[in-house]
Amino acid sequence: MSRVQAVLFDLDGTLVNTAPDMADALNILLNKHGKPAVDYDSARKQTSRGSLGLIQLGFGTLIEDMHREELRKEYLQIY
Repeated sequence: MSRVQAVLFDLDGTLVNTAPDMADALNILLNKHGKPAVDYDSARKQTSRGSLGLIQLGFGTLIEDMHREELRKEYLQIY
């Protein structure tokens, strides 16, 4: 029986660079909702804030909490 020796968390993207995929998923979501795409550098700076940070970048900070959660679920499906 093997035992887990370690669990690694890549919270800053040093092991796997997921920023391009996260930015692409955001732009697909924005396009679907008729919003303009965001540039990669802007999205990359928000990836550490997760899906909600990216959604705020693309849709603005004034979206309702309920709509924000729907967008987050949509984003995660795309991603």
